[in-house]
Amino acid sequence: MGKKADKERIETFKKDMELLKRRYDNAKIAELLGVDAGNLSSYYTGGKSPGKEFLDKFYAVLGEEIVQMKSEYVHDIELSKIEDAQVRYMQTAKEPDSNYGFQSNFDKIVDSNHLLAKSNLFMAESQKYLSETNQKMVEAHLSIFEELKRSSQNGSKEQ
Repeated sequence: MGKKADKERIETFKKDMELLKRRYDNAKIAELLGVDAGNLSSYYTGGKSPGKEFLDKFYAVLGEEIVQMKSEYVHDIELSKIEDAQVRYMQTAKEPDSNYGFQSNFDKIVDSNHLLAKSNLFMAESQKYLSETNQKMVEAHLSIFEELKRSSQNGSKEQ
């Protein structure tokens, strides 16, 4: 039996699946991964827990696309927030109540804080993904280095 994935990584997987489902249906995601659509669905809904190997494969195949989609999603949120702020600003100019302008500005600050929190979450998830990828690269480089070192030593012994 393979290694179990930690709960935090499984939750991230479920969020990333939600994002991917904006672009693909379950069958297409399963096809891209080369896995059974029923198992993928069970992992997503919590009927089964995905293992570490599955999640490694999931992010190896779809990780780049997920990062791209997250950046597009944050950009879409930013545009809608800016548009909303512009509409509220135009409405403020027509309002006779001076407190409305204060409330509108306060709402903008709250909206900006929400956007900043979402951006920070995206950055943290991206940093975690990059850290995991970098760790795998370091391990691969060390493995190659050790193999080269062994082959070099074997070559020296033969001479």
